[in-house]
Amino acid sequence: MESATGNRFLAKTNMILKTANNTEIMIKGHRIAGFEDVRLFAGRMQSFRPEHIECTSHTFFRLSGKQREIFTCAMLRKWLQEETPVIVSVQNIGCFSAFYKTKEQRYIRIIIDIGSERIRIVTFYIVEKDQLPKGYYEKDTESRRGI
Repeated sequence: MESATGNRFLAKTNMILKTANNTEIMIKGHRIAGFEDVRLFAGRMQSFRPEHIECTSHTFFRLSGKQREIFTCAMLRKWLQEETPVIVSVQNIGCFSAFYKTKEQRYIRIIIDIGSERIRIVTFYIVEKDQLPKGYYEKDTESRRGI
């Protein structure tokens, strides 16, 4: 389903405005609907050719020029195809959030839209351990990964 502007993310998203002291915008569609087995997800990522994994205009929008030199589309493709995430969640809008552990003991959360022929990297964030989905810390995911 696409919106009048052709953006299917906007068409699937339910925005709710709440007013307290400040206006808070909560996008219901981006909430976690469930989880996927990390091995199944990693296998699916490996089944796509690298040129079929693309970044969008939204992927790097919040980065500075210097950060864009460090975080490239090639780097994100490499994470998706060569690493096994610690958690994979499915959002209400159908996108996937894959969480990968970094060398700096942080996590990179890559949000992707998987189509039949292409994967679109919507955006990504660097997050701390306490920002992982509740109940899914590294200890919890080790048993699901067979570690």
